[in-house]
Amino acid sequence: MFCSPGSWMQWIPWHGLMGPWGGLLGLLVFGLLVWLVVRAIRRDRPTARHAGQTCHACGAPVEPVFFRCPRCGIDIKTHCPGCCRVVDADWTFCPYCGREAAGNASSQPPTQEGGTS
Repeated sequence: MFCSPGSWMQWIPWHGLMGPWGGLLGLLVFGLLVWLVVRAIRRDRPTARHAGQTCHACGAPVEPVFFRCPRCGIDIKTHCPGCCRVVDADWTFCPYCGREAAGNASSQPPTQEGGTS
């Protein structure tokens, strides 16, 4: 009534392949195929880090970590003189500390309110 394991297991391709290591070998081959497919899909997809980020002077594509444009050499980012954080070079004020940006700084240092200078 029931089939013995020998009658249906002989049709499985990896049955008997290298003894008990056949299942492990089949699993490794399957994992390799899945990895290759995922890698091919990711390679065809455009990366989000380059999407829409261009130099404001020449229009060349730039990465978010660039301080200067690799094509024209204009400053894209700079450090705030007040808090030393990285800010865009075309910003008028630092969004972190509120101080004027280095390119737009006045000749006199800011005075504190309520004190005498």
